[in-house]
Amino acid sequence: MRISTRGRYALEAMLALTLLDTGKPVSVNDICAMTSLPRLYLEHLFARMKQAGLVQGRRGSLGGYSLSAEPENLTAGQVLEVAEGGLSPVLCSRPDGLPIPCDRAQFCRTQPVWHGLDQAIASFLGGLTLAELAGAYRSDQADRIQAAGVAGRD
Repeated sequence: MRISTRGRYALEAMLALTLLDTGKPVSVNDICAMTSLPRLYLEHLFARMKQAGLVQGRRGSLGGYSLSAEPENLTAGQVLEVAEGGLSPVLCSRPDGLPIPCDRAQFCRTQPVWHGLDQAIASFLGGLTLAELAGAYRSDQADRIQAAGVAGRD
């Protein structure tokens, strides 16, 4: 399975939105500055996120985007599902175990593999919140600053 550029950018943009949140809408320009992602691409991604109910948008000079829920309640899986249009590694599998019509279903000996992989992906990404990603980013940044400070004293 390969996550597309759209999926990677969507997750990066949603993480930036989480990190820049001050209780007011965050402008696309601020997210562009943090991520170096193209403005038009971000606008397209946030339109998808808004349509899916993951973000709220506000127009005008004080406008921008904000998360529709607390970052503890939004997952990487939700973001990637919206961006990618699904995360199943094969077309004949779903993480919820519901059957998908397939002409070969009665002959397919590998269905358990695809179902298990689907469940593993859904479990991992569904358990990874934007709050956790933001915390990991902040921790990593603190470690880098500390390492630079120590290296600068040598």
